[in-house]
Amino acid sequence: MLLYIGASVAAARENVLLPWFQTAARVSWQQQKATLVVVPFRSHAYSIKGLLLDCGVSLLGIRFVSPPELRELLSSKSEMRLPLREHLRVLLSIAAEECMELPEDSALREKRTLEADFLAAKSVARAPDHLLRAIDQLGAAGWDFSAVKLPALREVEARFQKHVARCGFELIHTSDLRAAENAVKADPLFANILVAGFNGAHWPLWHLLRAGVSSAEQATVLLDDPRDEARELDEAWVGTWEESFGEAKPISPTVNHVSDSLFTEAEMQGTPVSPEKFSFLVGADTTEEVEAVAQQCLYFLADTTCDCIGTGLPISSRGCSRRLTGAPGFSSSKARASIRSSILLTPSQSATNCSPTLAPTPSSEPFTPLTRKC
Repeated sequence: MLLYIGASVAAARENVLLPWFQTAARVSWQQQKATLVVVPFRSHAYSIKGLLLDCGVSLLGIRFVSPPELRELLSSKSEMRLPLREHLRVLLSIAAEECMELPEDSALREKRTLEADFLAAKSVARAPDHLLRAIDQLGAAGWDFSAVKLPALREVEARFQKHVARCGFELIHTSDLRAAENAVKADPLFANILVAGFNGAHWPLWHLLRAGVSSAEQATVLLDDPRDEARELDEAWVGTWEESFGEAKPISPTVNHVSDSLFTEAEMQGTPVSPEKFSFLVGADTTEEVEAVAQQCLYFLADTTCDCIGTGLPISSRGCSRRLTGAPGFSSSKARASIRSSILLTPSQSATNCSPTLAPTPSSEPFTPLTRKC
């Protein structure tokens, strides 16, 4: 079991990811047991695959999986009985209706309809998703529903658990915990596994990831340094891994080679130099900004050496920008296609390919990006 921690994406790529894939690629296609790479989202898998293809590393025999896919692989060798979400809603609604029984006496009936547990059960019967989500969150945190001071819902939850047990089902957090405990005792299910991209925001997946790591003959886990906005949460995440599998090895940063990629010596001395590698586009609103980005992408695509274009957008702007670029009134269908085919990146992601340096466009017309002087 190898545990690494680092703050630099480039250092993790050069010192951990590439060596791991180069080693695994030599033997993964010859082994009967699977070699897995567990990532939180498909976008992480696409980014790593692009990096490996650029470096000429084979992916034969290496399978990228998300947490739900890892759970399916683990359930194939165990007795996980995970119900559908629709089944859980029905069982919870039945439990709530059972708590809404009314006495035959009219006076007692009216009094019963005003009690807190009756009103709570009535609310759950109409919309069971809210309580079901709360049960999942408490179970993923390792708590029982009795730890929450909600006496009006306690009977509904108790009846729901009885119905789940009678149907032979298990809740997802219970299955993950049992899989983690059984993985330590059972024979290895995988030959090699790499876990990367997870942090303190993925606490509900802790037991599942621990089960996957314990089910492999060789396991490597890549952790990120705690983020400033969630330092206590990430520190607890890293500490839990170290408590279970030993101390994490820090990833040595890559050597920074001095270059003139940002500022030349003449620029640092104050000599006016015309900007050749950077373009600053300003728009009055989001529509103008998106149109400027589309025109800039067309300018990049005019270069025959352009392989991939990375478009960095804030997380809150991704849906808005995609909607605008796909609007019928957008100026150029080719521009819309270029934006949709480019790689959309958030601040927490890194581009595997960079757009090329600005080159003269082969078009006879001069390029006039949408700009606004301040």
